[in-house]
Amino acid sequence: MAKGFAHRCFYLLKAVKRCVLASILIFLTSSLSAQDGELVKLEESNLVGIWQLDFSKSRKTTSKEMDGQLKKMNAQQLKKVNDQLIDLKYHFKSDHYVDIIRADGKTSVSNWELGDNGGSIILTDESGLVRKYYVIELKNKKLVLKMDLEGKYKPVLPELFLNRLSN
Repeated sequence: MAKGFAHRCFYLLKAVKRCVLASILIFLTSSLSAQDGELVKLEESNLVGIWQLDFSKSRKTTSKEMDGQLKKMNAQQLKKVNDQLIDLKYHFKSDHYVDIIRADGKTSVSNWELGDNGGSIILTDESGLVRKYYVIELKNKKLVLKMDLEGKYKPVLPELFLNRLSN
């Protein structure tokens, strides 16, 4: 009887192992295709216009490391970071410039281009800093971008949830 029980446990563990491996494989496949831009291809005409950052959704993507740094800031420093990000707008123009407009009215200008056959957006600011964002989702008036984190730049918001305000 003990031999039968051990035999059944062996097959049960084997089945559980297969399910876990299959789940991991499905997760990795879906993650890679979204990051590689295979799911969404952006055309220039879909990007041109004014987009507003959904700060509350984007803030949920902050890394634990960056979240720790934010918690160490004093009230004045934290207010400065929040003022730069809350109500942030991106005005993508057809001439491949984007105005990044803060709530306080300060504007920075970057060049933009599509990369990976429309699977990513590459922004180059006035200082030459290059940031690449993978297009994760584009539906109706919603655009979700995920920053390529391979560079030195550590963003407060690695994912941007944007809502279209106008064309």
